[in-house]
Amino acid sequence: LFGALATPYARLPIQQTRPDYTYTPQPPYYR
Repeated sequence: LFGALATPYARLPIQQTRPDYTYTPQPPYYR
């Protein structure tokens, strides 16, 4: 989804369990 914003967040180990949009400040479904 937001690969550019999720890049620093994707490094987290939890990324394996939860998708990248969960880490983005403004999720696609929120907008």
